[in-house]
Amino acid sequence: MSAKTHLPEHPDGELRERRGRNPTRATLLLRLQLDPFSLTKKEAGIVLLLLEDRSNEEIADTEAITRNTLKTHLRHIYRKLHVTGGDRTSRITEIATRLGLR
Repeated sequence: MSAKTHLPEHPDGELRERRGRNPTRATLLLRLQLDPFSLTKKEAGIVLLLLEDRSNEEIADTEAITRNTLKTHLRHIYRKLHVTGGDRTSRITEIATRLGLR
């Protein structure tokens, strides 16, 4: 199956295509769980990558942001999800717990 998917019809009548991976059902459900925390789309994407156990370098590269910008996003995510202290692993575990995934 192709990685392209058709999106709704454009106002001028043509179909638009989106390239890339289709979001999985689990990803869509996770985004709904993140919504009450008022995370931005970028922050939600970063949380998804964190939960996939990606390194900060991989996340910054995937999101096309600098390491410093990623650190800022992480600070905002931790604040919004009320994640406190600890090492990276314990923070990720706490995020998963807050989202009801563990």
